[in-house]
Amino acid sequence: MSEHQALRIGVVGLGQCGGNFAAEFAKLGYLALAVNTSQTDLRSVTGLDEEQRLYVGVDGLNGTGGAMAVGADSLASRGSEIVAAVAKWSEVDVVLAIGGLGGGTGANLAQVVELLAGEDRPVIAMAVLPASSESHTAKVNALQGVNALLDVEFDALVMVDNQKVYSAFANAGLDQFLHEGNRAVVLAFDELNSLSGQGELRSIRSFDPQELGNTLVSGGVVVFGSRVIDDSLTSESLLEAVRSSVANHEYLGSGYELGDAVVVSAVMVCNGDVLADTPATVFEDFLAALRSETEGADLHAGIYSGDVKSTRLLIMVGGLSLPGRTQELLEEAAQEAERFSSKKAPRNKLKKLDLSGLAALAGGRGLVPPSTGGKGMAKISVDPGDLMESEESEPLVDLDFNDEDDVVAEELLPDDVVGDMSAVEEEELK
Repeated sequence: MSEHQALRIGVVGLGQCGGNFAAEFAKLGYLALAVNTSQTDLRSVTGLDEEQRLYVGVDGLNGTGGAMAVGADSLASRGSEIVAAVAKWSEVDVVLAIGGLGGGTGANLAQVVELLAGEDRPVIAMAVLPASSESHTAKVNALQGVNALLDVEFDALVMVDNQKVYSAFANAGLDQFLHEGNRAVVLAFDELNSLSGQGELRSIRSFDPQELGNTLVSGGVVVFGSRVIDDSLTSESLLEAVRSSVANHEYLGSGYELGDAVVVSAVMVCNGDVLADTPATVFEDFLAALRSETEGADLHAGIYSGDVKSTRLLIMVGGLSLPGRTQELLEEAAQEAERFSSKKAPRNKLKKLDLSGLAALAGGRGLVPPSTGGKGMAKISVDPGDLMESEESEPLVDLDFNDEDDVVAEELLPDDVVGDMSAVEEEELK
């Protein structure tokens, strides 16, 4: 764990999505654990040691096939192993549990949050919402996962919007765009958490770990990120940076009302020349305007100076309601459910072929009679007793071969038939 982190955070990543996030946090020095019901997915997570991977499948299960109930059963039977692993993190201040709500394992994020909530440490849930292009199963899982989260105790909820991740990293390679999206989210979080430990920055107005903790564990949805101030540094440009983070975040859920915020942290990072040219009233006017727009939210602020090219405002807003994306997912799933309900059952789509025009090709043998009762090809039933010889009957088949391997007709056919055939042969020879 890095000594530069303001809050010592341990990360539990559930499912493939959560495991990949855990790996990104681990690269920055955070304690991390990837938990999965799929051994294949667990092995595919890069950057984690073996002890940082926990397989919780039962009876050799290798994934859930998207079935949320299967994931729930696995976690119920082996959840104690997750609790035991996290209990070893004695130095951790906060536990961050992450899951992709579209998957059969990650959709049960609430179950893991509930398991960890009894550990006397704040638990933050990070839920990843599926994109529009993902299956209706993923969307239904996610909607159920959201409702389940609202039934358990957590100290904050972060909602990542994969629809935005796809848009933000559309030009990245197929093997990289999710990795880059995950890393961007993690770096945005870590930037605030490691700010006070960055030796190259000079504190003009300090932002301490307690202030970050108060913002993070606000009890509602949390948004975090940074904005570059391209225009002149004014109270209005700073306020607009906060508005845009809340209303239209690059990768987190958005569409929030700033007036719903309970607590806001805003930290400005700029170079010495900008500080020297900016009146002291700019930042104070910004905070006054922010307090007014948030209708009295608790505010935490900081100013840092360093050798940076552009001015940035680091932002964390807590205590928000659910993002607009959750309602969009509900509408998308409802539309897909309506379309799906109109589809015929697969078996009803299979129609028999009309073979009536093929009689001439059957070689005089006739076509195979159709099956009856829908139980497959028609079969000719033969009583085994019919195939047994009786005392009065002749053998059904009694083959005898002469030296030239010719079948002797007399051994196969009744005498009267053989006689008639001999008469025909004599007539043909005349």
